[in-house]
Amino acid sequence: MTKMLMRNSTIAAMMLTATGFGSVVNARSWDPGPYPEGFVSANGNEVYYEVFEGGYLAEIELDGDCRSDIDLWIYDDNGHLITKSTSYDCYEYVNFVPAWTGEFKIVVENHGKPNGSRYWLTTY
Repeated sequence: MTKMLMRNSTIAAMMLTATGFGSVVNARSWDPGPYPEGFVSANGNEVYYEVFEGGYLAEIELDGDCRSDIDLWIYDDNGHLITKSTSYDCYEYVNFVPAWTGEFKIVVENHGKPNGSRYWLTTY
């Protein structure tokens, strides 16, 4: 399932095919807002796309219900892996400063448990 997260002040509409929201924290003052929960099935993944501004810190936090090991992978708009967090845990966090403003792919992966895992994804 693909979700579109937009956080650029010049983009007025959020394009979502499922639940998900984004926000930015930099020189401007933005509230991250409420984030609905997601669900990733066993050995599956959920994909989000979000625009991050070049030169500003981007932070992504993934907090799961601890029923399964979930991981976080971030790719740039050219498909290159930018960063990842793959601990044996249900909490993952990454941060980076994009070299340019662009759309980044956020992948939430579940490594196991047949009952899947609920999670909350937050971007700053």
